[in-house]
Amino acid sequence: MSAMPLRVLPKTRLERIHLLWLIIGIGNFAAFFAHVLLDGTSAFPGGGRFVDGHYLVHEHGKEIPFSEAGYFFSYWHGVIFVTIHIVCMVVGWRLGTRISQRTPPA
Repeated sequence: MSAMPLRVLPKTRLERIHLLWLIIGIGNFAAFFAHVLLDGTSAFPGGGRFVDGHYLVHEHGKEIPFSEAGYFFSYWHGVIFVTIHIVCMVVGWRLGTRISQRTPPA
């Protein structure tokens, strides 16, 4: 009984590009996750309301206050996160399809 060799590093250009997009997607998710842990919420997509000089973002029955700069950072970080995540998923899926079509069955 022989075990298949474990191939860790990508061999072809498409596999290297695929790995790069995977790393970008994981880094993007980790950055957004850290942001939500530190702030307690994200202003995207629910938004918030402006009250007495600060923004209140509703999250699970609580209202979390944000400064104007913090609110806009949180909102745009959410927009950018979703955009990059969708791009990474589509590119990863397309490259994965092309790689599987080029790889001969073992």
